[in-house]
Amino acid sequence: MQTLENRPGNSAATSKVGGKQSFDSIYNQSDPRSYYRTLEQYDYQVADHARPIAEACLRELARLRARPRLTLLDLCCGYGINGSLLRHSLSMADLYERYSDPDLDDLCAEELAAADRRFFSRRRSSGATGLLGEILGMDAADKAVRYAERVGLIDRGVGINLEREELPRDLRAELGEVDLITVTGGMGYVTDVTFRKILSATSAAKRPWILAFPLRGLDLDCFEQAFADHGLKTETWETLVPQRRFVDAAERQRTLERLKMDEIDPAPERDEDSLFAQVYLARPAGEQSPIRLGEVSEADRHLV
Repeated sequence: MQTLENRPGNSAATSKVGGKQSFDSIYNQSDPRSYYRTLEQYDYQVADHARPIAEACLRELARLRARPRLTLLDLCCGYGINGSLLRHSLSMADLYERYSDPDLDDLCAEELAAADRRFFSRRRSSGATGLLGEILGMDAADKAVRYAERVGLIDRGVGINLEREELPRDLRAELGEVDLITVTGGMGYVTDVTFRKILSATSAAKRPWILAFPLRGLDLDCFEQAFADHGLKTETWETLVPQRRFVDAAERQRTLERLKMDEIDPAPERDEDSLFAQVYLARPAGEQSPIRLGEVSEADRHLV
């Protein structure tokens, strides 16, 4: 795998891992400058589209479970993108503007973290996400998790790779309190192995909802079986969510060929020159009420 020097001005090299493009060289640095600057080049936007859906799930969960505050597990949380958007009046464009600011270039990671704490504290919001209590962040990228925790984008971070490691005993109790699990960019990097370990720490009386955004064409059978084994019913929404632009012509060609091989119409990817994800929601059979998104963008309105 290619590596990247830890200098915020660099553009990151990428490599292909298991058919997906890997951004590992920027994903676990001591701060997120290179990460955001690289993602901006490819218009990474899935977190923007995930936000109103996650908020709608939180509202419905609070109604069904009669709870004023809910706990969220952000799986593959990285530097805390979802916490950045759910808890603050910010968009991905705002984050890109923030981390592309050349005035940040000369700050060390600790200085940037202090500046980020001030930046985010001034933009804290409540709204629908006033229902959001604790955010637990989990990712194999331990440096990224520590940064997100230090800045306050997550309340507690766990740097762990559950594909290879066992679930620590002291984490089981925390996972048992989780109401909603979000995965915006990690499906395919984590498998049913990770989900089975997490769900094993939850009780049948309070299974979490799982809101994920897997890329089109990803084989979801193993996930659906894992969820079913823990009493969750899976639904795949018709809506397609843009994830990011293709890195290069080779990634575009690979993706189009793979979709055709799987007998999936590649028109969205071909026409928009971007990867697209599905909206994938698993929840207990007794909690299958409609999700109402409320006031969202016209592009997302047909999700209701």
